[in-house]
Amino acid sequence: MLRFFRINDPYRLLGIGVLLILISMALFIDPITITLSELKGIGLGEALNHEKSLYSSLFTDSPPLSAWFLGWMEWILVDH
Repeated sequence: MLRFFRINDPYRLLGIGVLLILISMALFIDPITITLSELKGIGLGEALNHEKSLYSSLFTDSPPLSAWFLGWMEWILVDH
């Protein structure tokens, strides 16, 4: 693999650039959907912003600082 980069040939680098562009085009054509953990974080942040208290009305295994951070991000990015 390292022998491929020993010779300073611009066509090799051009080929690698085209290959990387083709691989990244798949993300633009069919973007990755939201993951379950991201969906859980959005729901937790939204619930915290609707006056629900952590661990008494919301049952989650998220640590408090992480849950509060998700609530703050939901408040900053969505509510305003």
